[in-house]
Amino acid sequence: DISTSEIAVIDVPVHEIINELARLSPKEILLSEKLRTSDLTRSINNNLHKRISYQVDSFFAFDKCLKIVLNFYNISSEKAIGEISKNQISSLGSALEYLSLTQKENLPHLPLPKIIPYKSFMLIDAATRRNLELTSNVLGQVKGSLLGVLDQNVTKSGSRLLYKFLSMPLIDIDEINKRLAITEFFYSNNSITQNIKKILKKTSDMERSLSRIFMKRGSGRDLLSIK
Repeated sequence: DISTSEIAVIDVPVHEIINELARLSPKEILLSEKLRTSDLTRSINNNLHKRISYQVDSFFAFDKCLKIVLNFYNISSEKAIGEISKNQISSLGSALEYLSLTQKENLPHLPLPKIIPYKSFMLIDAATRRNLELTSNVLGQVKGSLLGVLDQNVTKSGSRLLYKFLSMPLIDIDEINKRLAITEFFYSNNSITQNIKKILKKTSDMERSLSRIFMKRGSGRDLLSIK
């Protein structure tokens, strides 16, 4: 997401690709030209209705993508990123190259990608996700969804974080308890919570302001927001 300078990679089984795309709800999907008539492409077109940009197969070649990743992050080895797979390198490198082609001189400032373990959250198929109306209703609107009901955030970044929490339910008991402990603290210390909310209400969407500045699309308002 270049608007917030967020980037992450995840490996999923082929049969889970559609479900993962439903969770992410991307604006655009990069696919190899050889997949143009595949079942995956038909499923994307029939169920997700997302824009697909086809590229030649060499666009995703590992060696080429690895070089792009190393140059972009100015690192000598992919180990600096962490335990990243060849598939993830190919995805990351092709996405970075596509950004360089479409954004040209206004490349966003992106941190090292987060590596998301495939089984670190509950897997929800696309149909179930749609029927549960976790983050949008059957019409694709936030209003009426679980997110629409729960979102009392006073910042845009808070709303985006809640979206992630709802779209990726935790399954690790330790991580669940950590999140509950944080919730319990703020619930039990209402005066602190209210003071923090007052401070946060005065802040702008710093993530997007910083991203616009790095991409040379910022305005005076963006500069004032991070002052």
